[in-house]
Amino acid sequence: MTARLLMNDRPITLRETDRLRDAAEIILTHHFRNVPVIDAEGRYLGVISSNRLLASILPTAAPRDEGVADLSFVKGTVEDLRERWKEAEDLPV
Repeated sequence: MTARLLMNDRPITLRETDRLRDAAEIILTHHFRNVPVIDAEGRYLGVISSNRLLASILPTAAPRDEGVADLSFVKGTVEDLRERWKEAEDLPV
C-alpha cells in the first residue's frame, strides 16, 4: 500500500487571504479540527485550527495555550460571544 492510496490529492484548503468566517464554515461543515492554509501559488503556510477559532471569541483572560478546560471564572452572555465573533470573523486566517 502506498501513501497515494490513502491521501487526498485535492484537500480542502484556505488561502492566506481568507477570513476566520471562511475557516469556521469549512471546519463546521466538514467537522475538521484543522485546515491547511496556502498562499496564492499553492504553497503550504500552516494550519488554522478549531481551537484558534474558539480563541478568537473567548475573553483575553481565558487560557489558550493548553486548551480550555474550565471557563467557570469567565462571566458573560451568549450575546457577548456573538459580539466578539462579529469583531473577529473578518480577521485573516
